[in-house]
Amino acid sequence: MAPQARARLRGKSVVLVDDVHTSGATTDACTRLLLRAGAARVTILAWARVLDDDVGD
Repeated sequence: MAPQARARLRGKSVVLVDDVHTSGATTDACTRLLLRAGAARVTILAWARVLDDDVGD
């Protein structure tokens, strides 16, 4: 990540918006990157979530 981007993130709270939350791999990777870059907190907002077929059986 570019040094100027790290400087802008340092100590900030970030909201990451995802259209559909499936396995969580994308949000996990993005969260790790943002925290390593200096963000203080990352909040995930998702519009929909995919559930396993086995849920509720």
